[in-house]
Amino acid sequence: MKTFLLCFVLPLVAGKNLLPFRRTSAPRFPRSHGTIGARGTKRGTVDLSDYHDLLYIANVTVGSSTYPVQLDSGSSDLVIFSTVSGATTSSLTVNITYGTGYAYGSISNASVAFGGLTVSQQALLASTSFSDPVTSLGAEGILGLGTHVSMSIPRFPIAGEAGVVVSFTTQFAQTPTEPNFITFALTRSEDATALDQGGFTIGVIDPAYTNVQSTNAISTWPVSNPDRWSILLDAYELSNGTVPVSSSVTNVPSGKAVLLLDTGTSYMYAPSAMVTAVYGNIKGAQFDSSAAQWNVPYLVVQSLSDSTKCVGSIVPQDLAAGGGEFDILAGDVFLRNVYTVFDFGDFASQSNLTMGNPYVKLLSTTNITAASLEFDKLRVHCLPYFKRTNDPHTGTTLPKSGPHQFLGSCT
Repeated sequence: MKTFLLCFVLPLVAGKNLLPFRRTSAPRFPRSHGTIGARGTKRGTVDLSDYHDLLYIANVTVGSSTYPVQLDSGSSDLVIFSTVSGATTSSLTVNITYGTGYAYGSISNASVAFGGLTVSQQALLASTSFSDPVTSLGAEGILGLGTHVSMSIPRFPIAGEAGVVVSFTTQFAQTPTEPNFITFALTRSEDATALDQGGFTIGVIDPAYTNVQSTNAISTWPVSNPDRWSILLDAYELSNGTVPVSSSVTNVPSGKAVLLLDTGTSYMYAPSAMVTAVYGNIKGAQFDSSAAQWNVPYLVVQSLSDSTKCVGSIVPQDLAAGGGEFDILAGDVFLRNVYTVFDFGDFASQSNLTMGNPYVKLLSTTNITAASLEFDKLRVHCLPYFKRTNDPHTGTTLPKSGPHQFLGSCT
């Protein structure tokens, strides 16, 4: 079983441009459920939007309307934060809880079109009672892209018909001659005001990242029927060497940790000891116990005198405490440094439609030397901008001189 070694390079800035993003700002925490798919034969590329590197959005047509939704590999249901025009509504209700909120409402059936795929009768949650930060950041729903195992929306009858919960696993099983994967290329903006670029594909490898096909497949954990896109971590590597890991998750092999790959989470969450090892040797870095976060000098690779700080985007949190399902949550701050393939499993043959176990492929998109030089250049360039403009998180004016924090990603 192939596992994974995680390398930390601080600071990290890199990424190739694919498709336009609109960027949004709010930290995301682990969601509790994960998948939605579609039925059809045409697959391809989907335009994404992103704002401040913290939320990735694509348009999905549900019923007779189009909604901007967050693409979330850490959950497994389609949720729209409103009633859906053209949908058939059942008397059944469901409550889906997330790490940062919830969505409650009636289960509905509607046609769904996304990325060239169309489902004529997709079960979804049309929520009229909800609380989630993404609603204030441009998203009108959440499209779960996880495995089918952890779906929250049950199958149900409407007008004598069997309701259909269609996952990507179901979709791929109906078109066995086509590839069974989705991909993400999440990148970052090259300056404080520019639109970011990136892409999401279904069954297609972006030409810029074809080398991912020669990388080893990384098994999920568990290997069969995982309810999340979790993999096993062998160790993590810092500038001063490789650090072993252990897990608080039940039945995980010795010397491994469980790492969840989640596009619906902005930051990275890891055990306190691991985060201290990452930031503790950076000159000038300090842990703010009141906010439970590390503050890192803004110009960490510069020999300039400036008191501006970045909030470290690797956050200490013991996720597996109390019987959790993973030790490390690798959100967008990590995923922007790799091209990610989520494969739902290969078929044994065209005549044998038994789908194999799902797996992940990762291709590094970060050149360490180039990243350091780019960080140096961009932080010097952006510093005057942050001193004279509003804080993008709070809307308050930053002081033109003196110490302050830019509440953003340092990786």
